[in-house]
Amino acid sequence: MPGPNAWVFDTGPIRHFALQGWIGVLRFLADGREVYIPDSVERELLEMAVELPVLHSVLDADWIKVFRSTDP
Repeated sequence: MPGPNAWVFDTGPIRHFALQGWIGVLRFLADGREVYIPDSVERELLEMAVELPVLHSVLDADWIKVFRSTDP
């Protein structure tokens, strides 16, 4: 579960950071905060990564965690 200071990103914003080559900047701005994407965002990025391989910079980042919700 993300902590109270965690940042959680939807597909659009995290995709924008990746497309602009700003994943390193995001890590710097997070300044030690947890950074999460929901599992639905992970699926969307995986689908888009076929045409936009730069999105793997998000998917492969060990400091960006995937929040897997089991709550329907």
